[in-house]
Amino acid sequence: MKGRGALKGISSEIVAKEVITDFRERSTIEIVTERRIAPLEQNRVINSTIILLFYDKILYSTRTKEEMTMAIAIISDIHGNLTALEAVLHHIKERKIDKIFCLGDLIGKGPSGLEVVHKIRETCDMVLQGNWDDFITKPIDSEEIEWHQKQLEGEAMDYLQSLPFHYDFYMSGKYIRLYHASAKSVYHRIIPMKATTKEKNEMFEISEWIKPLEQERKPDVIGFGDIHAALIEPIQPQRTLFNCGSVGNSLDIPQATFAIMHGNYQSKQEGPFSIEIVRIPYDIEREIHQAEIMGMPNVAAYALELREGRYRGAPTK
Repeated sequence: MKGRGALKGISSEIVAKEVITDFRERSTIEIVTERRIAPLEQNRVINSTIILLFYDKILYSTRTKEEMTMAIAIISDIHGNLTALEAVLHHIKERKIDKIFCLGDLIGKGPSGLEVVHKIRETCDMVLQGNWDDFITKPIDSEEIEWHQKQLEGEAMDYLQSLPFHYDFYMSGKYIRLYHASAKSVYHRIIPMKATTKEKNEMFEISEWIKPLEQERKPDVIGFGDIHAALIEPIQPQRTLFNCGSVGNSLDIPQATFAIMHGNYQSKQEGPFSIEIVRIPYDIEREIHQAEIMGMPNVAAYALELREGRYRGAPTK
């Protein structure tokens, strides 16, 4: 805002420079605008102070990697459950999450494997391979597995085979590694609620499958899927282990589950960082009905897992 006397001789260039300077003092983002002062008669006068109205046109905006504060959704273990995936993607869109990383197990258990593969390829910025994504491409003598294999076209099988094992990156100064199950293999399962301290620390080690960004530095944060049960656990010294849960086959709480990481993406400079676990209710009965009308084998076991969050292979009391 400027007084009446200050209005004379002011140019659109001066106003734009003042605004940009003020903006840059509040933020490290550089923005360049084209600014035109509205006609004087359109400006408002309050207590002898003119409030100028402007027409702005953003020409370009730049920011370095260190300045890219983002929210990144970490999803995993969709297992052919398109109903749950669509509910999660809707929530992610509503919250304007910047990126989506998927930690694998796109298919199996649920009826819509091919549709889930297509949806993940459309929406995710990074996708890793899970154990189901690997063994579904191999010959297996099982009626249930063969049914799921027939739902996938050749190109989808090639895609699942091509997925990488891990993804390393920096966020707010933290070195982060994501994979499906453990550092050793997509088939090597670690359940932190039951694991020893040694087993949990081994999650931060490298293996033949991992190409680290830094040879001598262990990750500060490990994120994984596989066990279908979300958690965030501090690991000494000053490390964090988190599981993002399962979108389509949650075995702790029967809701679609995923994680969101907040921080400065690809920045080695320390900054604010957080992880949250998100639970999304979805229409479980609709998903079970879809499996039934598609003639999927073993629907009863699938329904048990979705309704009660209880693993089909768990011992009964």
